[in-house]
Amino acid sequence: MNKVILMGRLTRDPEVRYSQGDVSTAVARYTLAVDRRFRRDGEATADFINCVAFGRQAEFAERYLRQGTKIAITGRIQTGSYTNRDGARVYTTDIVVEEQEFANAMNYEKTDKLLVIGSTDVEEPEEDSSTNDEDDSSDVATTIMYLIPSLILAVALILALIAYFMKKIKIKKWEKKKINDYDREHTLHRDVVRQEAEKQRQQNIDEVKQQIKEVEKEIERIEEINKQRLKDQRSAGTKGISRQTEKEFKAYAQRHTKLENSITALNEKIESMETPEYVLSLQRKIVVEKVKAEKEAKNAELKKQKEVKKSEKNSKE
Repeated sequence: MNKVILMGRLTRDPEVRYSQGDVSTAVARYTLAVDRRFRRDGEATADFINCVAFGRQAEFAERYLRQGTKIAITGRIQTGSYTNRDGARVYTTDIVVEEQEFANAMNYEKTDKLLVIGSTDVEEPEEDSSTNDEDDSSDVATTIMYLIPSLILAVALILALIAYFMKKIKIKKWEKKKINDYDREHTLHRDVVRQEAEKQRQQNIDEVKQQIKEVEKEIERIEEINKQRLKDQRSAGTKGISRQTEKEFKAYAQRHTKLENSITALNEKIESMETPEYVLSLQRKIVVEKVKAEKEAKNAELKKQKEVKKSEKNSKE
């Protein structure tokens, strides 16, 4: 592939001639000064490149291009050679112009300094310094114009990032506060339930102890009855025990054993009430009852609100 893209300024007016023959074709030659990206000894340097245009491109150059005009061209490299007057072989390199267009709409004043154009066997001319200054100022202005949208976009992006992180921080603070409030409320609710469970357990233990006291009193009463029957039997002077009395004693003994078993069962019940598992069961029971009560209260409130709305609707009608 042979493709060249250049941007620079004409060092002099194009030199145009027309070929001989049935169809005359315009041929324009000019030299393009292309700035280099680096400076030598603090001064700008440039390459001076010979360009040749044919046909309409040559006519365009003759009509519109002048010394100092900044243009952009595309073309291809063409090499050649010829023998000069001294008989030496001279090799040439030209750019055959395929497309050319203005790169700067500004008109540049012609200076008194004439740029000398030579072929490859002639020294390169110096570039016009005034042209470079105007080009630099134009490039700076163009660069600033291109940078403004980028700067605006960068500022908008920074502001968006700041807003995003501020929102994240706010959400985290809100979530932390919500968690703390929930933990505080949950802890308070749990403490209340545990206190109620402890209170309920103590009431149940007291009830069982009261039952034990009543059974013990019943045992004492049976023992007193037995003692009194034995005493009456002895005072009567009868020998042995009648069948009726023996039957009553057996009934009292069975009753006594049954009451003692009841005391043992009640004591075991107290021991089970003193375990943590029993407290947990009471807590679960209390929570279930609370939820049920809250649900009933909510339903009652909703029913009341419906009745109020219904009465208001009837009064309006």
